[in-house]
Amino acid sequence: ALAQELMGDTMPSNIIMLGACWQRGLVPVSHAALMRAIELNNVAVDNNKTAFAIGRLAVTDPSAFKRVMGADQPPVDASARLSLFGPEGLIERRVAFLTAYQGATLAARFRTLVEEVHAREQALGTPGAPLTTIVAQQFSRLLAIKDEYEVARLYTDGSFAKSLAEQFDSVGKMEFHMAPPLIARPGPNGRPKKMRIGPWLMPTLRVLAKFKGLRGTWADPFGHTEERKLERQLAEDYEAMLRTEILPMLSADRHALAQQIAGVPERIRGYGHVKLGNLATGRAQWRVLLDQWHGRGGDAATKAGPAERGRVIPISVA
Repeated sequence: ALAQELMGDTMPSNIIMLGACWQRGLVPVSHAALMRAIELNNVAVDNNKTAFAIGRLAVTDPSAFKRVMGADQPPVDASARLSLFGPEGLIERRVAFLTAYQGATLAARFRTLVEEVHAREQALGTPGAPLTTIVAQQFSRLLAIKDEYEVARLYTDGSFAKSLAEQFDSVGKMEFHMAPPLIARPGPNGRPKKMRIGPWLMPTLRVLAKFKGLRGTWADPFGHTEERKLERQLAEDYEAMLRTEILPMLSADRHALAQQIAGVPERIRGYGHVKLGNLATGRAQWRVLLDQWHGRGGDAATKAGPAERGRVIPISVA
């Protein structure tokens, strides 16, 4: 009932229970490992992470949990209690995250597109806001790629140190196993080989985190790799596709297909060769779905030529 009321689905109930059990120390697995397992499962990743956080909230702050549920308030419409976990709450959380990730300009870009989608979806008169939710989740992911600056921020913003303190009584010498794109040597399979880096890396990461303003500019030393260029182009194509193709043609009978199209980036995860492979799969899925959207068909339209496999699908279709 809790999962149904908060998230509109009973499926996350087990994840909510898992979050509560983990917070009580009954699950001998690290938070990072659980989050990674949810990502690898690749099914409703953001919803499952939210469900896990709800379970933790029930243990860490029961009074806040009751306020969310409305247990200490007069009966009100469920939508008032769902604002924290509904589209409005999701938008605000992602805006806050993108502001920390890069700044107000990127957050404003995100908010503008998602609010356009929300207004158009509300005009359909259909219940809920599933398309808005999907776009908010996926567009924020495409904008906030986990690049070198973000890795540096995550290691140095205090959360990593807190996680270590929660798991270990004391921490001796730390070693990092990474494959920095500019200095990692190729392994036997031709892919960058991970190297062991000593504790001196932490001060370097603190400095690097302060230079996130270089991200995506000509001065970004990491931004000229094929992977980074593809990631930036993917976000631009996604934004253009929604504005020029999906929203102008959105209708109640196309609502479900629009959600499928908007949700394709959920499968484009990973790093390096893994992400490039998932990107190729995503391009193929988009091609099929956009053919359906435009009423086209045939095998020829869904097959990528040799020259097309190494770049992002041109989503905007005339």
